[in-house]
Amino acid sequence: EIDRTIESKMLESNTLCHLGEAYADLGETNKAIKYYEQSLEIVRKTESKMIEGDILCKLGRAYADLSDARKAIEYYEQSLEIARKIEYSKGEGEVLFYMSRSLDNLGQRKEAIDQAEDALRIFEQIESPLAEKVRSKLAEWKEA
Repeated sequence: EIDRTIESKMLESNTLCHLGEAYADLGETNKAIKYYEQSLEIVRKTESKMIEGDILCKLGRAYADLSDARKAIEYYEQSLEIARKIEYSKGEGEVLFYMSRSLDNLGQRKEAIDQAEDALRIFEQIESPLAEKVRSKLAEWKEA
């Protein structure tokens, strides 16, 4: 309410996003989505592409939590496009990995492995600790 009163759109967007995260942590995914969508609407007016990509990824994760892999992938694809456009490697790797899990949930294991391998290459290149998580998931998929 304070952010709205002082007319700070970035603060308002940030607060809405944090509220979405809090509801997601509580398992109230539909409420989280509503807050993420409000935050996204504001952020798109500010042209902050990195934040927009992050919110799109959060929306993808929320839909993945609701077992709506197709909708999750739609948001991941938008987030991935932004990450690549602004050359945000960490964000690109994360989105590719999340997308791989949704693809696997749709029964598209080969595509999932391809996406995860792309994520792994990025994480290895930037020396991210997330590389081990991706390696583990790839090993699990390849053994199955």
